[in-house]
Amino acid sequence: MRIGIKGTICITLTWAALALMPNAGAAHATNFLDALQSEVTNRLASAGTNETRAEIRALSNAARTLNRNTKTLSADLGLLATTVVQLHGPFADDAELAQLETDAIAAYSSEAHARLDSIYLWIGTNDVTRGLSNRVARAEAALEHADGETNGLAAQARTLAKAFNKILPVERKVRGLFPAPIIVPPPVVTNPPPVQPPPGVPPGTPGLAPDSFGTRHVDLYENDVVNDQTVFYFSTAATGAQIYNVHHPEELGLWVYIRTGADTGVIMVDPDYPDNAPQRPLYLTFTSANGGTFTGTTFFGQALQGTFAVIQ
Repeated sequence: MRIGIKGTICITLTWAALALMPNAGAAHATNFLDALQSEVTNRLASAGTNETRAEIRALSNAARTLNRNTKTLSADLGLLATTVVQLHGPFADDAELAQLETDAIAAYSSEAHARLDSIYLWIGTNDVTRGLSNRVARAEAALEHADGETNGLAAQARTLAKAFNKILPVERKVRGLFPAPIIVPPPVVTNPPPVQPPPGVPPGTPGLAPDSFGTRHVDLYENDVVNDQTVFYFSTAATGAQIYNVHHPEELGLWVYIRTGADTGVIMVDPDYPDNAPQRPLYLTFTSANGGTFTGTTFFGQALQGTFAVIQ
């Protein structure tokens, strides 16, 4: 009996030590896995005699999985699928872990829909070959299949990964074939007046906020339930064209980013649709190099606050 207890303590301490090791090497394509990774790591670090060996083993395996480096959204989803399977047995009834897994799936799904929307936006009225048209159709079908997946979260993650593998090559293709979509600037109006952007800081200022996003995507998610959530999708073409669109309420236009401090920045939006929607700032506070929190308003003045992610 004493041997069993001693073995359990040794195993617990070993796994807890592993969990507390620096994980700076773990880099994912986006921060959608961060909340789940943090929860798994914290549980493993605080594991004690109340946890079974199966629970500690599952947490240890999941922590190692989530600590792997990934560079693509589909690879991220591969880690998520593996983690869901590893945690499922001992934590099948754990509502908190299930919610974090579901939230991650929802974030990747929103990103997939935004990237597919960008394909149609980029094609616009341009003529496309039959081959490219078929590739777009297959990408859309793959995402529809992912949306309809009902065999659990791991299966949803895998089908979403397959959808990204269809969508992203097509997105790169159309961006290489066609010029950036032309958005007609809105007419000048006197009410409300144009918003003056805040002053920036010198390039290279130390801190988490980047001087520029380059060609990375930036997504802003309002803190609200999915059906009522306002989501901003910002993208930058290799040509420098900066275009955004918004889900709920629908909005489309141009944007520019200004770094205003060590860990802060502002995205200034200039809507083209709806007509006469006002220019306005969205204030970003970076809590990591890949994301943070934001505040701002919808085009009709409703206050917003939530989180954002910087995506390759």
